[in-house]
Amino acid sequence: MHLSQVLGSFEQIAAWVQANREYTECEQMVAVGRQVRKVRKARKEIAGEVEGLRKKVARLEDQVRQQQGQLERSYAVAARLEEQYVQARARCVEEVARVRAEVLGGAPSGLGGVVWVWVRWCCCLAP
Repeated sequence: MHLSQVLGSFEQIAAWVQANREYTECEQMVAVGRQVRKVRKARKEIAGEVEGLRKKVARLEDQVRQQQGQLERSYAVAARLEEQYVQARARCVEEVARVRAEVLGGAPSGLGGVVWVWVRWCCCLAP
C-alpha cells in the first residue's frame, strides 16, 4: 500500500467523521427545537389555566359580595321587625291599660268578653 492511499483513506475517514458530527449537531438542534416548542405549548396551557382560575376567583368574589349585601339587608330587616315588635308590644300594653281603666271606671258590661279577648291577644305577643 502506498502512502497516498493511506492518506486518502484518512481523509475519507476524517470527512465521514466531520459529516457525522455535523449530523449529530443538527439532530441535537432539532431536539432542542422540539423541547422549546413543548415548553412554549406548556406555557400557553398554563397561562390558559391561570386565566380560567382568575375568572373563577372573580366570579366567586362577586358572589361573596352579593351574599354579604343580602346578609346586611337581612340584618336591617330583622332590626326593623324587632323595632316594630317592640312598638306593637308597647301599644298593646297601653291599650290593655286603657281598657282596664275603662272597665274599672264603668264601661258598659257588654264589653267584658271583648276586653278579655283583647287582653289575651296582647298577652300572646309576650316573649
